[in-house]
Amino acid sequence: MTTGNGWIWLDGIDDFVKGKSVRAWKEWRAPFPGSYLVEFIAQAGAILLGAESDFTEDVIFTKVEGVQFLSRPQTGKRLDIEVEPGSLRREGGWFLGRIFQEGNKIVEGRVLLMNVGRLRPDGNGPITFPQELVEGLRGHLV
Repeated sequence: MTTGNGWIWLDGIDDFVKGKSVRAWKEWRAPFPGSYLVEFIAQAGAILLGAESDFTEDVIFTKVEGVQFLSRPQTGKRLDIEVEPGSLRREGGWFLGRIFQEGNKIVEGRVLLMNVGRLRPDGNGPITFPQELVEGLRGHLV
């Protein structure tokens, strides 16, 4: 499934199991800073946290811990992002992420994400989760 929007940087989701794991992917098209790789982990983790509120509330990225950049990604090749919760509650949690390129792990680290309710002043849906993405993930919700 592709994400189909410009806000979320992931190009697609290969697998999603609520409360357990998400596997996403990104075509690495240009040489970006390493911080973008951490953002990919955070966005994949946000899918796991967002499922805890049925994607009705916003999630923010609050902390990074123990990130190791093992090698530089090669431009023009797919990145595979795997994230699982280290601890997960509706309010937030730690998420362990790993990024692979052609089967080789290139990044590993943890991010802390928090559920912050609805951030839009009008209260109409979350900012974090575009409707197209949510519709694609709903079939995986238990």
